[in-house]
Amino acid sequence: MISGEYLENIWRISGEYVENIWRISREYLEYIWRISGVYLENMWRICGEYLENIWSISREYVENIWRISREYVENIWSISREYVENIWRISREYVENIWRISGEYLENMWRISGEYLENI
Repeated sequence: MISGEYLENIWRISGEYVENIWRISREYLEYIWRISGVYLENMWRICGEYLENIWSISREYVENIWRISREYVENIWSISREYVENIWRISREYVENIWRISGEYLENMWRISGEYLENI
């Protein structure tokens, strides 16, 4: 026959075993929960930093494209304006020179004609 003390020991050991299993399971779950929380926090932080970097790079890219496009248009406008100004200046100088040469030609022709008529 099994003595009462033996049964009490078995009951006590079984209870301690169950309590230890429960404690170890609870500690393991808490550890897993803590690690999962840290993992999720890190993943959330990394995703946030990634999105911030993508946003920063995209914004800088758009700003650079806008700046380059604006500078390109400004340069084209400046070059076009200078081209038109140069064409206008050259045309004006050409007309002035033609007018001056024509005037000198007519004055010379008038002078030569006058001299010719005086000599006749």
